[in-house]
Amino acid sequence: MPPALALFLALPALVAQAPAPPKREQARKLVELLRLGEIAVAEAKVGLEAQKKSDAKVPEGFWEAFMQELTPQRMAEELFVPLYEKTYTEAELKAAVAFYASPEGRSFSAKQAGLSEEARKAGERWGMEQAMKVMQRLMEKERASGN
Repeated sequence: MPPALALFLALPALVAQAPAPPKREQARKLVELLRLGEIAVAEAKVGLEAQKKSDAKVPEGFWEAFMQELTPQRMAEELFVPLYEKTYTEAELKAAVAFYASPEGRSFSAKQAGLSEEARKAGERWGMEQAMKVMQRLMEKERASGN
C-alpha cells in the first residue's frame, strides 16, 4: 500500500486520538474543580421536582428518563466546558485553575454553594423588609392625606 494512502486511511484514527486543545483542557479542569456538573444536576433535580408537581400532564416515566440524561459529566462537558472555553482566555483559565487547585481555592469553592444559598435566603428576607417599609410609608402617606 502506498504510504500516502496508508496515512490517508489512518487519518481518522489519528484525529480521534488527538489531545484536546490546551484552552479546552484548562476549561475542563476548571469546570471539574468547581464541580459545576454536580451542582447543575443537583439544582436541576430541585427544579424538576417543582415542575413535576405543577405539570401533571407529563407522563411519570418522562421525569426519570430525563434525569438519567442529566449526568454531571454530560452537563460539564456539553454545557460548561464550551461556555468557559468561549468566555475566558487560556491565561484566565490557567490562573483560575491554579487558584481553585490550591488549598485556598478548594476551600473557597467548597464554601460557595452554602454561601449562595445563604445569600438567596438573605435576599428574600431583605426584599420582604423593603416591601414592608414601602407599604408602611404608603399607608402613612394615605392616612396623612385623609383618605
